Amino acid sequence: TTDRALLVSRSYLDAVANEDMQRVAGTRHDPEKVRRIIASLARNESTLATQKTIIADASMPDEALLNQETVGDYIKALKQMFFVADIPAWRPALRSPVRIRSAAKRHLADPSMVAAALNATPSSLTRDLKTLGLLFESLVLHDLLVYARAFDAQVMHYRDDSDLEVDAIVERRDGSWGAFEVKLGIDQVDRAAQNVLRLEKKMVERGEQPPAVKAVIVGTGGVAHRRNDGVCVVPIDTLAP
Repeated sequence: TTDRALLVSRSYLDAVANEDMQRVAGTRHDPEKVRRIIASLARNESTLATQKTIIADASMPDEALLNQETVGDYIKALKQMFFVADIPAWRPALRSPVRIRSAAKRHLADPSMVAAALNATPSSLTRDLKTLGLLFESLVLHDLLVYARAFDAQVMHYRDDSDLEVDAIVERRDGSWGAFEVKLGIDQVDRAAQNVLRLEKKMVERGEQPPAVKAVIVGTGGVAHRRNDGVCVVPIDTLAP
């Protein structure tokens, strides 16, 4: 049931903060600070939030800011536990210079952890579509990571100095790549398709090969299809290769 699923996720968060951090990091830690950092990472899920942002967000108003080294150590331990799996920036071997932002996109390894850290419920998420959209992107990234590993590929994201942003780039070792935008609502497909088409145009103009696939991944219940502009619209329940 939903209640039991929420209980399992929250119990796992408690185990991470109270026990696993000590076992992995091998040093004393403050479970409450770990929970606050996890909650901040959850609030910044699928964003380019810096560690400075995480520190400011996780610090209590009536206390000094969390120590930068401590926060860095906690996040490092969370990565060692595969609790955090940030999405790196894509840096294609461009033949012409382009300023690409290199910050990693914040990502918890499973969207249920994001929901648990935010104390989210189905009813609260239906009232907060922005947060629901971020959790949906987290779910899609989780699935893309799983499928990409099966193809010996890597999942990254793209954002450049013109603020062109594409949610996920999947690249194989031979250099072939695909561009994926993630939108919960079908009404956002046109704008998302324009993003991947702009990226394709920019890469081709700079001497890169075009994407092997261009797609917008949407919520469940629709029919997968290819638009006239070549962009595929893929409901997440038809995503599996």
